[in-house]
Amino acid sequence: MDQDVLALLKLDQVQIKVPLSRSGIYAKIKDGKFPAPISLGGRAVGWLNTEIDAWIIAQAEARSVPRRKSWGCA
Repeated sequence: MDQDVLALLKLDQVQIKVPLSRSGIYAKIKDGKFPAPISLGGRAVGWLNTEIDAWIIAQAEARSVPRRKSWGCA
């Protein structure tokens, strides 16, 4: 599937991309640290795949890269 195609993902599809529990996802949404779903009417919601992909990329870019220890060698 083309990464640039707009699509809505159901919760189980989001959880395949982002291995977090349902409660973990909703806790991050409440804290403003995860994309909020879009209401589809009734109790149905979906997430934009582009927003989930952007969140994953942001997490990868924000991770701390361990620095090498200096062993005193020049």
